[in-house]
Amino acid sequence: MHFELNLDEKVISKIKKILESGEYENEKEVIIRAIDNLHERTISEFEVSPDSVVEFIHHKMSKPLERNLTVDASEKYGEEGRLTKRAEKYFEMGETYFDAGKHEQSLEFLEIASQAISDLFERYPHVKNTHWTSLLEKIRVLQSDMQVEEEDSFFWMRIKDWKNDIKSIGALHDEELIECFVPDTVSIYGKKQVGLIWGFHNRFFPVKFIISVLASLILRGKDEEKIIGTKHPWINLETFSDEVALEAVNLITILNDMKEQNKFHGIEPTVGFLATRDKFLLTPRLKKTARRSKKLAGEKAVILEETSRNRFLTQYVGRELSPRKGTRTIAGACFEMGLVKCGYDPNSDNKLYVTLTDLGKEFAVMDNLLVGAIQDHLINVELSLTTGDRSDLSIKNIFSKEESDFILKNIISKYELEEKVVNKFLESKERLSVDEITKIFLEIQKKYIKEFYGADMEKHNFVISNKFADKLGMMDMSDTERQKEIKEIMKDMLETDLPKEATGRATTIIKRMHELGLVQREQEGLKVFYTVISS
Repeated sequence: MHFELNLDEKVISKIKKILESGEYENEKEVIIRAIDNLHERTISEFEVSPDSVVEFIHHKMSKPLERNLTVDASEKYGEEGRLTKRAEKYFEMGETYFDAGKHEQSLEFLEIASQAISDLFERYPHVKNTHWTSLLEKIRVLQSDMQVEEEDSFFWMRIKDWKNDIKSIGALHDEELIECFVPDTVSIYGKKQVGLIWGFHNRFFPVKFIISVLASLILRGKDEEKIIGTKHPWINLETFSDEVALEAVNLITILNDMKEQNKFHGIEPTVGFLATRDKFLLTPRLKKTARRSKKLAGEKAVILEETSRNRFLTQYVGRELSPRKGTRTIAGACFEMGLVKCGYDPNSDNKLYVTLTDLGKEFAVMDNLLVGAIQDHLINVELSLTTGDRSDLSIKNIFSKEESDFILKNIISKYELEEKVVNKFLESKERLSVDEITKIFLEIQKKYIKEFYGADMEKHNFVISNKFADKLGMMDMSDTERQKEIKEIMKDMLETDLPKEATGRATTIIKRMHELGLVQREQEGLKVFYTVISS
């Protein structure tokens, strides 16, 4: 690389004097040494690598730096000014890394800022004013918060260690709260969902994870000052959702690491969870985009991750629906399965709060095979231990038998059609193809719907709004005529749509059974078969 420098006479004179000392051979060597010295002094001043400075600026794009990191503060301000600048700058960097969730770097920067303030107090007692005392307190609060978060990380995995505490949770604040109404699946998802777990609640492990996170929040919420807005044992729904989202990303990262190390055999524990930015970047569509623009691909991946996050939270954690007869209404896997309940206090903040039901407490504290394996994996990572590629050590089951029996007895039994189909599958002595599973399911579903609604839908009356009636051309009909017409429409729709959707619904049920360790899955080419596992 070639540079041309136009130096004034004073600088040239200084270089000549330096050369006269005999320590340097030529002007080039003097300039190189000067640049090296300035670089070392700049890095020493801020005790941070150039890469860290660049990364800091990247995180701070929304708030441009007000000061130049390469200024020689000791010359410009003297020692007091240097320490002042050092404390302010490192606090700013530490705060930025804290907001970005990079706690290791944040702690490092805040420690430097704290030391700079301590040096200021020791050498210049006159600066012990409210500003510096307040800044030092902010540093200690951030350090404390990060320590607490570190201690609480994956606390949900250790819930079983507090089994008695969870089971003994009382009914505090219950009298203050009005419990929200949870509609049946037909009211939430439509007539074709009668008697079934909703198809998008396609796995039970996300439910186990979510109620474990709630249990951990309830334990931590005993000291209500630790979690703002708690009414122990009730947790603010927004706080709960945010915690689930945070822990879910951490969990998915670990599960993906374990998958890369061949820790799983025949199971897919990430199904049902949110998909991360990194996963979307590996899709063919975004790979193609990345070849044109990595930045654009990254932006699209972030948007897709946010969409996936919202889907996961609304489907599994829950969401508020329109009120029913003056009562606030809630939906979501954990509410519909009877593991979590929701309430609100109309006399105070009117916000939604959640807590575990008795069934939720019981399920949360049960040992889980996958959680135990994750804990072992984390210990191995911490100790830098490896087990090698041992297929005989891979995890083959997500749930324990105790958990599977609990789900069959207390969750699947809430869904009458689902229970009938599961029991029929379990009676099979032969392995079943997807076509056979579909046939069994459809036969049971048709019979069930006929019993539930009646052969001509006579057991059910439909509520028809004027807007819907107008859309169907029924405005001039009497209520009796409307009912007759809509029942014919519904009967035709069910007879037409149910066979088309039978394979999807049947395979969703059998896949949940596979997750529970009730059936074995085998694939031969493009064909998949399921065999009941003898207990």
